[in-house]
Amino acid sequence: MVDEHQACRLWDVGKCTAATADYCQDGTDLTCPLGYAKTTTSPNQQTISDCVPCTAGKVCATSTEAACPAGYFCAAYTEDEKTYASPPGTKTTGLDNAIPSSLTACVGNYCPPATTTPKACDVRYRATLSNLADAAGCRPHLPG
Repeated sequence: MVDEHQACRLWDVGKCTAATADYCQDGTDLTCPLGYAKTTTSPNQQTISDCVPCTAGKVCATSTEAACPAGYFCAAYTEDEKTYASPPGTKTTGLDNAIPSSLTACVGNYCPPATTTPKACDVRYRATLSNLADAAGCRPHLPG
């Protein structure tokens, strides 16, 4: 016969066994979900509430925030750094790439998706419009 006290186990909240755990719940070592970061560097966080949403302009593919790469922008909760490429005809600065403040129009050049530096038209061509997505928008440059 099993004593009813033996059938129940009390887990120590916040007592993770793995150094890589972000938090512990019901005796299980867990990591923050994608798009979330742990709030402290302590391996003994208490619950999932200690995981916070990833900040706009950052990416949380792991349990820590990282910079959003140039050519991309990252909304809050971004879990994959290449989810949101800058739209064709625009570029991003690479600094705190949040939506849409870091996007600027491509002027006098063309900008494919995920552009940080505009691409120049061939020497005999020029961009006559803003926000060109590819070299097909470059027009022949007339002499004189």
